[in-house]
Amino acid sequence: MLDRIGARWRDAGRDVVLIVVSLLIAFALDAWWGSLLDRRADEAQLRLLHGELIAAQRSLDVFSEGLEQAGASTRALLQLMDPDAAAPSADTLVLLFRGSFNVGFADLRRSVAAEVLATRNPLLASRASLTTRLEDWSIGIPDLSVDAGHLERNRDVDIQGALVAAGFPGFAVAAAGPLGLPSPTFPLETAPVVRSTEVYAAFYYRAFRLRVMALNVDGLRELAENIVVELEGIVAGDAG
Repeated sequence: MLDRIGARWRDAGRDVVLIVVSLLIAFALDAWWGSLLDRRADEAQLRLLHGELIAAQRSLDVFSEGLEQAGASTRALLQLMDPDAAAPSADTLVLLFRGSFNVGFADLRRSVAAEVLATRNPLLASRASLTTRLEDWSIGIPDLSVDAGHLERNRDVDIQGALVAAGFPGFAVAAAGPLGLPSPTFPLETAPVVRSTEVYAAFYYRAFRLRVMALNVDGLRELAENIVVELEGIVAGDAG
């Protein structure tokens, strides 16, 4: 009888051990699966960030070309305003005005970058340099908006005011359209414009602001390129 009781206890103990081991395995599998899901979510977030930055690179490339063309038109205007330069035709002057004002815009988004920084993506835990670059990127985009504001004020206040003072009220934004420019057929006598020190100063400042913005855009382009390279290394490494 004692043998039967001992056997029952041994069976019960074995069952308890099996239950405990099964529970431990289940917990371990659950933890492993949860960790796998979290990791996949982290990887997906970085892929979204990669896509956001690739789109930003394309936009910055186009915007950089627009800034270069606007800068070239502005520099050409300044050369024509030299006292020793021959007075340009009205069509030439209007064309250069348009080129100087036609900067374009960059459609930059940073929602995924902000989310990555806010959630402290674990895949970036050991990559302090990448985190710093992302922080610089998130700061750089609003700074570019500030640069754009300087250019708009220069166009709408400095240049418009100088042109009106030189005797060309037809350049007013309300009368000439969204760019504040006359049509190519606008009757324009160029001499008062190219000989106006106020107009020259306004466009000189515009050339400076365009150069500053171009440098900032180049900085953002380089920053985006470096971030993309690092992200591709992380995603490729995790996939391997």
